[in-house]
Amino acid sequence: MTSHGPISPYQIANVRLFITFRVLFNARFYYPVFSILFLDFGLTLSQFAILNAVWAATIVLCEVPSGALADTIGRRNLLVFAGSLMVTEIAIWAFVPRDNLSLLFWAFVINRILSGMAEAAASGADEALAYDSLKQHGDIEQWGQVLERQIQIQSAGFVCHCHDHRWPDLRPGVVAESC
Repeated sequence: MTSHGPISPYQIANVRLFITFRVLFNARFYYPVFSILFLDFGLTLSQFAILNAVWAATIVLCEVPSGALADTIGRRNLLVFAGSLMVTEIAIWAFVPRDNLSLLFWAFVINRILSGMAEAAASGADEALAYDSLKQHGDIEQWGQVLERQIQIQSAGFVCHCHDHRWPDLRPGVVAESC
């Protein structure tokens, strides 16, 4: 708090980084055509279902250990780890050999495990880091406003990108005008 009242939550670095992380972490290019891509690689519908089960099971199995890991290595380090897992997950898409269906399936098993681990690692750590920073440096009553802004930017980015492939102006107050 300043002598003139609470500062804007967007002046707090971890709040800005939280919004950026969430938007980029959830901007995986393949989500809208997820099943089509897997099937286009030559996987069967049954293999696709198995991969989704592996992904979900990985999230469930890693959720509690990722919380303990956040307590051990810190939330920020866990988020860096989550981002690294996501980059590795995407790299598998880029470099997986398409000519060996058996190897392809197991490469995608690894892809789904990495994706599930990334989801579990990021789950809560990003929000907790931003929330604690807002609590320490700003006004905790603004937390809802921060979450609202994150969803607005993420939604505007999706809509604008789908509309004509341009990125929205992410400054507060102009998000809606950029579309």
